[in-house]
Amino acid sequence: MHRQAGPVPCADGGVLVVINVDQHPNEATFAITVVHELVHAMQTSRKDVRERLIAGLRHDLGVERLSRRASREHDRLLEAEEREAYGREYLAGRVVPSAAA
Repeated sequence: MHRQAGPVPCADGGVLVVINVDQHPNEATFAITVVHELVHAMQTSRKDVRERLIAGLRHDLGVERLSRRASREHDRLLEAEEREAYGREYLAGRVVPSAAA
């Protein structure tokens, strides 16, 4: 399965949101993905989130290992952030009414 989208932290402090348009069969699913990924982009502005995400990426790429405790905490926080993003997907219905279904 190909990834549909994902936020990428940038060195200048911004976030690049990359979306694979070909993975979206219609405007409703695209709108839902946009809202979901914008929530993730907003999450990076929270205190210490950007640094944690970068540390997690470095760990996943084998550049610099996290302790087991830090890795578990990172995974727990990622799950909470994912739940938050899913919980806001309803907002896509305000942009594309068919996304509300």
